Amino acid sequence: MKLDEGLVVGGCPPERILWTNGQKPRPDGACVVYWMTAFRRLGWNFALDRAVAWAEKTHKPLLIVETWSPCFPWSSERQWAFVAQGMKEKIGLTRHGLARYYPVVETKSGELIRIFRRVGTQAVCVVTDFYPLRAWRKQLTEVAAAVPVLVEAVDSNGLVPLAVCDRIFARAFDFRRFWQKNFRRFYAVQPSESPLKRLSAGGELPREMAALLSPVVARTKEFLEDRRLWTKLPFACDVPPVDMPGGTAPARDRLERFILKHLATYARDRNHPDLQATSGLSPYLHHGFISAQEVFAAVTAVERWTADRPTRPASGQVGFFGMGEGAEVFLDQLLTWREIGFNFAFLSDTYDRFDSLPGWAQETLKEHAGDPRPYLYTKEALEAAATVDPLWNAAQNELRTTGILHNYMRMLWGKKILEWTADPQEALERMIDLNNTFGLDAEDPNSYSGIFWILGRYDRPWGPERPIFGNVRYMSTDAAARKLKVKSYVARYSAQPAPLLFDQDPPLSS
Repeated sequence: MKLDEGLVVGGCPPERILWTNGQKPRPDGACVVYWMTAFRRLGWNFALDRAVAWAEKTHKPLLIVETWSPCFPWSSERQWAFVAQGMKEKIGLTRHGLARYYPVVETKSGELIRIFRRVGTQAVCVVTDFYPLRAWRKQLTEVAAAVPVLVEAVDSNGLVPLAVCDRIFARAFDFRRFWQKNFRRFYAVQPSESPLKRLSAGGELPREMAALLSPVVARTKEFLEDRRLWTKLPFACDVPPVDMPGGTAPARDRLERFILKHLATYARDRNHPDLQATSGLSPYLHHGFISAQEVFAAVTAVERWTADRPTRPASGQVGFFGMGEGAEVFLDQLLTWREIGFNFAFLSDTYDRFDSLPGWAQETLKEHAGDPRPYLYTKEALEAAATVDPLWNAAQNELRTTGILHNYMRMLWGKKILEWTADPQEALERMIDLNNTFGLDAEDPNSYSGIFWILGRYDRPWGPERPIFGNVRYMSTDAAARKLKVKSYVARYSAQPAPLLFDQDPPLSS
C-alpha cells in the first residue's frame, strides 16, 4: 500500500493537527502509535480519533503509549498518584481490546527519547497530544526529533481549535463573542465517544518492539502497585498525594454529582465557599481525564438542549443557549474563561511572565511597587498558611491539603499575596510557585489565567487608585467575609496538619 501526504484527515478536523516533525509515514510499519501525554482518556479525544483513523486506513494495530515524566517542573508524588490511578484504570479497560496499552513513567531525563527512537523504527507513524505550555512543547520537539517516522501533534484541548485564532484576546467579552459567532462550526465536529470500538486490526507486535517496551512497562506497573518505589523517582517537589482519585470514571462521577446537586443553583451559590457548589473538575480537565466536549454534552443532556435549538448572541454569561441560568454561567466558565487561557498560551510564550500583563497594569503596579506593605511574609510562612488572616489561611490550607482551591477564594488568595510581598514581580512568583506546587491543576493555561487576572490580565483599570494595587482591581478578605458564606469553610481548614505531614498516607485508589 502506498502512503502519501493525502492519506487521511479522518478522525479529527485538519485545523486540529497543529505540528509534525516533517517525516513521512512508513507503509511497512507494524503498528500505529498513539503517544498519550496530555489527553489521558480513551474517548472524546481528537488525538485518539486521529490515531484510530490511521490504524483503520493502514489495517495495522494501535499501540497506546501513555507517558508521565517526573522531570517536569513542579512534579510531585501528588501529581504522579493522580495520573497513576488513571493509568491503572486504562490497563483494565484495554486488557481485552484490540488496542494495546502501555503505561510508561520516565525515571530519568532523556529516557523517552531513547524509547521512541526505537519505537519509531517499527511504527507506521506516531500521533500525540498538543498541549500549549512550554514543558510539553519542549518534550514534544525533543522526542519527535529522534523519531524516524511521521509524528503528528493533535489539539484536543477544548471546543475552540487553537489554530483558528490568530490573535490574543485581551478581554473575555471579545473571546466570548468570537466563540459564540463560530459555535456552530466548532460544535459540528465532535470527538468520538468510543473510538476504539472502530478498530478491527489485530496481530502481534514485532519482537523488537515487545522486547523494548515490556521491561519499561513492567517497571512502571511496579511503580503503580508499590508506593515505596516512588522514592526512586526524581520529583521536583516534595508534596504528598491527596485523597482524590484520578481517572475518567471519578471525573464522570464528580460531574454527575455536580449536575444533580449544584448545576441549577450554580449562578447563585458558586462564590460561597461554605456551599461547596463548584464542580471540582479542574484537576480532571487539566490531566485530560475528561474533555470540555463531554462536560458540555452532560450539561446539555440534563438541560434537554439539542443542536437544532436556536442560539442568540449574549454579551454576558447568560442567554446564548437558552438554558437555565446555572447551566449558562457554568458553561461560560468552561468555554470562555477556561479556553481564553489556552488562546494566550498557544500564541505567546510569555503566558507566565510579568511583562505579559496589559501595559496599564504593569505601569500602575510598578508605580506602587515601593508602597509600604502591612506585612511581608516569607515563602515558608505563606506555604504553611501562617498569616494573620484566617480566611486566607483557610484558602491556603485547602490548596495545600486537598490540591484544589475554591474559584472565588483563588482571587482573594492572590490579592493578599500582592499585599504581603515586596513587589508585584515577587507576588507573581509566589502565586505561581504555590499554585503549581500544591494544586492538582498545576501548570495549566486556565490556572495562569486566574493568577494573572489578579494582576490585571483580562480586566480593566479600576478607581479609586489605591496603595500597592494602583488601578488594579482591589479585593479584601474582610469584605468577602461580610458578603459570602465562609464560616464553615474557615472552620474546616483552620486547623490543618503541619505542612507535608500526615498521620497516614492518603490511599492511592478509592
